[in-house]
Amino acid sequence: HQWPYHAGSQATDPLYRYDDQGHLTHDVGWVYTKYVWTDGNVTEIRSTYYDNSVDTVFYKYVNDKYPTPIDNIAGISVSGSVNPAFPMGVKNKNLPVSKIENGKEITYEYEFDADGYPTKMRPIGEEYNTYEWE
Repeated sequence: HQWPYHAGSQATDPLYRYDDQGHLTHDVGWVYTKYVWTDGNVTEIRSTYYDNSVDTVFYKYVNDKYPTPIDNIAGISVSGSVNPAFPMGVKNKNLPVSKIENGKEITYEYEFDADGYPTKMRPIGEEYNTYEWE
């Protein structure tokens, strides 16, 4: 198994790769990251490190509390970022309601304003990320 990004490949391998719909599919740097998209949402992020160890995070978009997918009208990334530069490319169609990392499922809770924009997001049991919209 060869490390996918090595010295000398910078000129021929782009750091970011996209599918034909504009979704970021690969992020190549110190960590090789693959993004798996299903129905307009990131469902899996697989990171391969220089020692070939792999971390995988899975995302869900429905659960008992949110049985219908939540439209991502604000363009928030799966990491909770509103930074338009990360991740690059088309954002998720829906907001994630949970992620599974290291065998542990973490469920998110949201609060919304009257226009449907999320004003708060937090993994249950943790502090809220707060967003302000103009």
